[in-house]
Amino acid sequence: DLLNRLPEDMSDLCIMEGKPKREGRNLSCFVVPKPEILKQLNDNKRKEERAKKKAKEEAKKKLEAKKAAAAAAMGLEYTPEEEQAPKISSV
Repeated sequence: DLLNRLPEDMSDLCIMEGKPKREGRNLSCFVVPKPEILKQLNDNKRKEERAKKKAKEEAKKKLEAKKAAAAAAMGLEYTPEEEQAPKISSV
């Protein structure tokens, strides 16, 4: 009875696959999220990741501008450094 009521209460979020099972004192059932809910969660996650990446790039540009301004104030020519991992060659 409890496992039948659970998917009814959560019908806007998930779908119950199969019938609930009772093995001795244990009750079990499989509940999966609805595709539209899963898509919405993934879209929100992607938006957050894009926002973080954009903020990181903007922070990097600001840092480069500060370094260039400091170099100009000291009368030096500033050339931006490209951060690259050392290349490993296989023999």
